[in-house]
Amino acid sequence: RPVSLFVGIMLTAACQSAATAAVPAALADNSAETLDSLKKQIATALGRDHVTFGQADLTSSSTLTVVPAPLSPRETHSTAMPIRFDLILDGETCYAVRQDTGDKTVLTDVPCRAM
Repeated sequence: RPVSLFVGIMLTAACQSAATAAVPAALADNSAETLDSLKKQIATALGRDHVTFGQADLTSSSTLTVVPAPLSPRETHSTAMPIRFDLILDGETCYAVRQDTGDKTVLTDVPCRAM
């Protein structure tokens, strides 16, 4: 009996971990509402008022890029680099994971689907 109990516990744990495995995600739609919500949440995560995304189609790509702010009239060049995020779906929760730091932002009201 102890062996069968142990096997049962291990199988249950294996099923639970497989069910919650994080997978790459993409936006389920590219409506203005979805993109506005995503931009607001990413801007908040970066401590900015607003952000501009690169040109990727986020309904077919799991990576989003935040482009640097444009130069001011007094600047001639900038060392600012784009910031990349991976969209991840873990169960039913969608996250944006910053590639350079690993910081996770839970995305609410942003419909995602597994890739």
